[in-house]
Amino acid sequence: MFVTSTELKKNLGKFLKLIEKENIIILKRGKPVAKLLSIRAGKETPITDALCGALKGAKIDSDREKSERLKKYESAC
Repeated sequence: MFVTSTELKKNLGKFLKLIEKENIIILKRGKPVAKLLSIRAGKETPITDALCGALKGAKIDSDREKSERLKKYESAC
């Protein structure tokens, strides 16, 4: 479902109920700017998978990436 930002502001309660059934794309000046989805949908994607999903075909080991980031912070302290 597509909805304008103005319509969302005016009818937030209505859209919060609808969000349980379908995702909502918010439009600003006719262009999509955000997507609302229910956290109760049951299938949650880890943030690393969501962010790395933009890199189609890339093999990313989230555990390795996490440990590398932690090492950087540990050595800085």
